[in-house]
Parts: sequence; C-alpha cells; structure tokens
Amino acid sequence: MNAMNTETVLITGASSGIGLELAKCFAADGCRLILVARNRDAMEKLAEELRRMPGMSHAVLVAVSGYGQEADKQRSQAVGFAQHLTKPVDLVQLKQVLTTPRGQRM
Repeated sequence: MNAMNTETVLITGASSGIGLELAKCFAADGCRLILVARNRDAMEKLAEELRRMPGMSHAVLVAVSGYGQEADKQRSQAVGFAQHLTKPVDLVQLKQVLTTPRGQRM
C-alpha cells in the first residue's frame, strides 16, 4: 500500500462485482474512496471489510446513498465512513470532501 497516495477514486456500483473488486484494489493502494451503491447493507459490509484490511484503519471512505436521514448518516459513520453524502450529491459538499486534507474531519 502506498500510504502517501493522494488520489481520490469515485466508484459506482461499489457493493458488488467489478465495483466491489475495484474498491478493494484502490483501498489497498491507499486512495481516498467515494463509494456509490444502491444496496446500503452491502456498502456498509464493504466498509467494514475494508477497515479490517491491513493498513486500512486510516483510509478515508465516503458513502453516497439515496438514504439521507440523520439515522442513516450515523449508521454510515458507525461502520467506518468519514462522510455520508445523499443523492443527488450537492456539489459544494463534494468539493469539500475532495479538498479536505486527510486526517481532518469532514
């Protein structure tokens, strides 16, 4: 893993198939991940799996979901997402996510 990687990768369909495998690969490379999926449970399972990978405790994961209630955002945070954006994504929020230095709270 390249701990100094500053790349941000947006992955749609992150809860299964190619999207799931790409999420794992880019996470292993130390990229900041913005994960988009229709299946919230599968996306949360992915976040938990990524957090268990060696060297991934510091990874920045951002959820993008159609679920936007406060309870949904708290649920995302509980499984390891640093930020939860609701579809359609507000461009100001997305810019904030993309420009926030690692290690700072979003």
